[in-house]
Amino acid sequence: MPLNYGEVAAWHLDPIEKKPLFHFYPGSWIFSVAGYGCNLSCTFCQNHEISQSCQQGTRVTPARLAELAQTKDSLGLCFTYSEPSTWFEMANDKTEEIRELSQWLRKLNTPLAWHLSRYFPAYKLDLPPTEKESLLKLWKLAQEEVEYVYLGNVSGGDSTYCPHCGKEVIIRENARILNLVQDGHCPECDYKFFGVGL
Repeated sequence: MPLNYGEVAAWHLDPIEKKPLFHFYPGSWIFSVAGYGCNLSCTFCQNHEISQSCQQGTRVTPARLAELAQTKDSLGLCFTYSEPSTWFEMANDKTEEIRELSQWLRKLNTPLAWHLSRYFPAYKLDLPPTEKESLLKLWKLAQEEVEYVYLGNVSGGDSTYCPHCGKEVIIRENARILNLVQDGHCPECDYKFFGVGL
């Protein structure tokens, strides 16, 4: 059992897109929880105040977390902010690496949404931020192999387009979501989308 079991460093009601989950109930909210500490020590961590700190958090039981997650606006419960394992590509901005990774993802033959996040200096790493133009090139490169590729930490690149006809079907602008998907299908060509709650 971990030393910080049952201790919460932060909790918040977040838009589902902040996780980032773009193909799971777009426009919904989820109760997000984090504990102190992390098994990694990334020099560019955006949540280093939580992930690199070892202190006592607010005690909470699993039953209480479940109760908090059942607020009228929350879709469920998400453990986040200090969990790095879903961000395996986080500092990956080399063209050849993105090409190889996108080809590998395509060969999985499994529908997925891939988020490329822009790096910003944080915590102990003071390198320049990822250039927006470079990220846009990598985004276009990844889209050659993967149907749903999104950009994070940058304006634009977060709308969902139909892979078949190209129609913009989920428009994300700041915190507003316009979902044009009809029963999981494109309103233009009837293409069936990957995702839950679309």
